[in-house]
Amino acid sequence: MPRTIQADGRTITVPDDATPDEINQIVGPAPKPAPPPDTRNAIQRGFDNLTNVTPEQDAATPALLKPMAHFGAGAIQAAGSPLIHPIQTVEGMGHLLAHPIDTAESMYQSASKTPRSS
Repeated sequence: MPRTIQADGRTITVPDDATPDEINQIVGPAPKPAPPPDTRNAIQRGFDNLTNVTPEQDAATPALLKPMAHFGAGAIQAAGSPLIHPIQTVEGMGHLLAHPIDTAESMYQSASKTPRSS
């Protein structure tokens, strides 16, 4: 006689003599959680889209101009972000003041992982 089990909020019927491995195959992987909702307004989304170089844009940019494209996008983002994203700016400054060493480590790791344009 089959038995029912609860897995990840789902009710699944499995054979009574199923082994744990067989049950895991029947149940399958847990569903991925939904991404958090985008709380940015239209101006913030537009600004973020304009100041990020996508892989498609990067591939279409001649090699000689790639460093300038990345620098330009980064400069505009650095100058405009505090105005466009004031809440995140204040949160970041608060985190910097509360945890200066952690913030410095995070910034160093982020900078060292960022690929260089060639």
